[in-house]
Order: sequence, then structure tokens, then C-alpha cells
Amino acid sequence: MYAKQLQYDDLSQMLLEEATKEYDNRLKRYRLSGLPAERNLQSDEQQQLREAMIKGYVEMAELNLQIAEEFSYAEYEAGHVVERLLIGG
Repeated sequence: MYAKQLQYDDLSQMLLEEATKEYDNRLKRYRLSGLPAERNLQSDEQQQLREAMIKGYVEMAELNLQIAEEFSYAEYEAGHVVERLLIGG
């Protein structure tokens, strides 16, 4: 259980960093494109948007991890069936 929690924490941290990078990249692209909506965002609004995006990515990470855990047996079983069909047994 502890190892799974460590993996989840590592995954959450990695996704948090990815979300931050993605947000920063999108913000840079919008600034370069000259879209007025992004240009008019104040510092506080930018921070709120950034925090909301990070929270969303972390929440989805937990959901995706649960889905992956629930279907890991089905994937194993499908692989096993394919192997049996290829071997002929």
C-alpha cells in the first residue's frame, strides 16, 4: 500500500509539473498571438486560472489511475488470450 501511495504521489507531482509547463506554454502562445483576452488578464486572474488547471489535472490523475488499476486485470487477460491463440493452445 505504501509503495502504491509513493507511486501515486510521484505521478501527481509529475502531472502537476506537466500541467504547469503546459499552462506556461499556452500562455506564451496566447501572448505572442496578440489575443486581447489573454493580454488583459491580471496577475491574480492568471494565478487563479493556473491553480484551477493544476487542480483539474491532479483530480483527473486520480481518476485515470483508478481506471487503469481496475482494468489492468482485463488487459492482462486479453494479452494472455492473444498469446494462447498465437501459440495454438
